[in-house]
Amino acid sequence: MGDNGDGKKASSDIWTAPKMWPGATCYVIGGGPSIGDLTEEDWGVIKKKRTIATNNSYLLAPWAEALFFMDWKWFEQHENRLKRYHGLKITIAAQGRGKKGILFCERGSRNLLGPYSWVINHGNNSGYCGINLAVHFGAKRIILVGFDMALRDKKHNYHDEHERMMKDNVYREEFLPCFDSLPDGLKERGVEVLNATPESALKTFPFVSLRDTESL
Repeated sequence: MGDNGDGKKASSDIWTAPKMWPGATCYVIGGGPSIGDLTEEDWGVIKKKRTIATNNSYLLAPWAEALFFMDWKWFEQHENRLKRYHGLKITIAAQGRGKKGILFCERGSRNLLGPYSWVINHGNNSGYCGINLAVHFGAKRIILVGFDMALRDKKHNYHDEHERMMKDNVYREEFLPCFDSLPDGLKERGVEVLNATPESALKTFPFVSLRDTESL
């Protein structure tokens, strides 16, 4: 870990996430198949608030203020395209430490929330990390979009670009159980999380219609 035992960072090349969105409502965009169903009007709703994109979703939301990824092979695949993306590029991949243009945070545990603003707990998936990052940024309401957490028409994502193969049962066995560790910590911090992903297998958080989030 990048702390020296008393909650202080041990290295200057580990990025500390600032509380740049205090009290804000924030969207975290996953890459599930449902993203492909969003209309121009839906994207217009999302664009009105703070936004964190994860992985390929930055291609659909190039205006997102932050992008999170945890797979370095994914970064290598997208490195040239990412030169046109001007938001924050954040990772917990060890290869990102000291990489120009990349903000590296310490990889935390699989469950709960990172104890310090330079530690991101990962839940085995980038969407979980996006929630943790939004909390570090000071958001008080986090709305999840594209968090299908299930296969749809035999697809894991809205695209077919991922080179890393995923097991069909990865959601049930590796992803979903981690989300169940979040509610107590979120409540302690006064953070509300809502799921605006239709038919999502992620049942940890209350569901909401994306259009209804426009007034939140």
